[in-house]
Amino acid sequence: MNEPEFIAPSQIDSGPIRNESLSLEHLHQIKEVFDVVGPFMSKSLEQFEIGFMRDPANEILTWRRITIAWQTYHERHLDGKKLPVEDEKQLISALILISTGVEKMTRFKLPLKVGRRLIQCYKDIRKM
Repeated sequence: MNEPEFIAPSQIDSGPIRNESLSLEHLHQIKEVFDVVGPFMSKSLEQFEIGFMRDPANEILTWRRITIAWQTYHERHLDGKKLPVEDEKQLISALILISTGVEKMTRFKLPLKVGRRLIQCYKDIRKM
């Protein structure tokens, strides 16, 4: 499999918003994700929700996978303990990239061992 081309996150533009509003079910699912990973993001819940207005079902699925992989990593490798906020942000950033198909963790500020573990956690939940 070819490695996707690296694009700096600051160079990525958002796609067009395709939905004027989100269903109550979608809002509930987004909040569930945000309650877990939101403390480590530099966004409010409302700002986070806007990103789901492009393709709610697929975005929710992706973020649920990211969240479950993050939780799995913490359970398997950190005894459920949280890291300092900046380290947690790095884990979430890596999982976002992993969710797009990036598997070369050498480009990121994570030890290779951590990168491999994150990839495995993400792959394991994709099998569910």
